[in-house]
Amino acid sequence: VAEEYGNLPVLKGQAQVEMKLAKGKGNRQRFCADTGSMYTGRFGLSYSEMKEEDADKKGFECAPANTADTATIVLTLDGYHAPVTAGNFAKLVKDGFYDNMPIQQITDLTVQTGNAAKAGKPKTSKIPLEIFYKRDRQPTYSFTSDDDKRGSETMALPFQSYGALGMARDSADLGGEIDNDSATSEFFFVKYDQALIPPGRNTLDGSYSCFGYTAENPVFIKNLEQGDMIVSARLINGEGNLIIPRK
Repeated sequence: VAEEYGNLPVLKGQAQVEMKLAKGKGNRQRFCADTGSMYTGRFGLSYSEMKEEDADKKGFECAPANTADTATIVLTLDGYHAPVTAGNFAKLVKDGFYDNMPIQQITDLTVQTGNAAKAGKPKTSKIPLEIFYKRDRQPTYSFTSDDDKRGSETMALPFQSYGALGMARDSADLGGEIDNDSATSEFFFVKYDQALIPPGRNTLDGSYSCFGYTAENPVFIKNLEQGDMIVSARLINGEGNLIIPRK
């Protein structure tokens, strides 16, 4: 990690986060927990694969007995390739920042949350854009792959798994420039679809920091709606890899 970021939390290795999810009041879609169906998540499951399985199971509906208003997912944070971004996220989890955090935005491609202002929580510190190219030995900071003219290169942590974790940053004001180093606490899950994110290069790789993946039950992400809740998030493994600098 660059010396200039020595004042930020760093994850040296991996850590796992258990997130407990709950449906919001009035939201109709429930989590499907049919262990004999496509609704059981597995690491690396793409949205395209799920759609193919959907076609194979045409007419299949999750039995009411197999649905629930709560679900649990497990995230793996990768401090080997995103030490600052994963460290920042792990520190926020440790501090309880994401407890009782509502899901704030749903798009065809992402599920986004963690905006402090929208959740009525204290604003957190900014962290730099962190990109790790596959052939490099350490991350680069503050520059997108387009800025660095490295757009054709492959990332060590690509956004090519259903449930990949990305760090959001501030959008540009009209006529203004995007601040690459404006990420704080807001993050997103990627609902990976090969049709939206072609293999190799895509609109996310090299533009946003990927810092890990949803290792267990990623398929529950597709059941999330705006207003659903992250009831709790806690480190269940690798907390000893989190280095928090003394103030």
